[in-house]
Amino acid sequence: MRYKRKLISISIILFLATVTVGIMILTATNSLARGRGAGGGYGDGGSVRHSGMDMLVTDAIIDKIQEPAESYNPESTIKGSVHNSGEIIYLTPQKKQAPALATMSFRPGDGIPLPAKAKRDIEALRESNLQVGLGDKQQEFDDFMESNWSNWKDNWHGYYGSLTSSTYVGSTITSLPEKHAVMEIGEITYYHADGVYYTLFGEIYVVVPPPNGALIKTIPPGLSTVTVNGTKYYNYGGVFYLKVDRGYQVIAPPASGIVTELPGKAYSTLINKDLYYIYGNAYYKRFFRGNSVIYKIVKAPTVKKGYN
Repeated sequence: MRYKRKLISISIILFLATVTVGIMILTATNSLARGRGAGGGYGDGGSVRHSGMDMLVTDAIIDKIQEPAESYNPESTIKGSVHNSGEIIYLTPQKKQAPALATMSFRPGDGIPLPAKAKRDIEALRESNLQVGLGDKQQEFDDFMESNWSNWKDNWHGYYGSLTSSTYVGSTITSLPEKHAVMEIGEITYYHADGVYYTLFGEIYVVVPPPNGALIKTIPPGLSTVTVNGTKYYNYGGVFYLKVDRGYQVIAPPASGIVTELPGKAYSTLINKDLYYIYGNAYYKRFFRGNSVIYKIVKAPTVKKGYN
């Protein structure tokens, strides 16, 4: 009888111990699962939300992101894997750093392939960053042109149009024509080839207006002449040259010079309530000589306060 009671007591103790251990194991497993979803920074069932885009991040991907960089196999040929590149991707012009997922990039490797939507979202972030970069570069280019040739889009519109439709002030080329002249004017190096002037912007060559001071050996045929106080100037499409010892030099438009025709792309505007015609660096005013219309070259007017 005592033996049976002892056996029953031992059985009850073993049963309670088994139940207790099972509860402890189940509790630990649930805690790890919750820690992976919340404590690790990947809440909402393992997804990341930012910038209005949802990106699915599985446990396997999270493990791959957290894996040390040196563990990757660069020789692997599996496509579409993910790694944490460490680069910063900016979402807005204010350059706010994106969440960690946005810093991932694709490369051949041995990681876990991303879902198609995650790939699309990351590519969208990259495209956005690219557009911001291009916008910054375009602004830098416009600032460079405007600081050297004020209002260049209007003042020099169509200047090189007689040469070719693809050559205009502001157009670019990657390499210069083989035969070209080099000249230093101020702090800018200019290149002249086949009647076109270039200068370097970054790693490309941009077409620019003829700079004052440029010296060339010969001038194009078909120029008109302007005489002021006995000095003869040569007018080529609104750009004026003066004969010097070593050739012909670009000069500022000679004030008081008279022309009978304006450059084809000249435009009119009101300044201080007076009508001016502008092309390149030259300002013209219209007058009558008998029954004929003439245009006199005048100094650039200073805009008075209170006038548009």
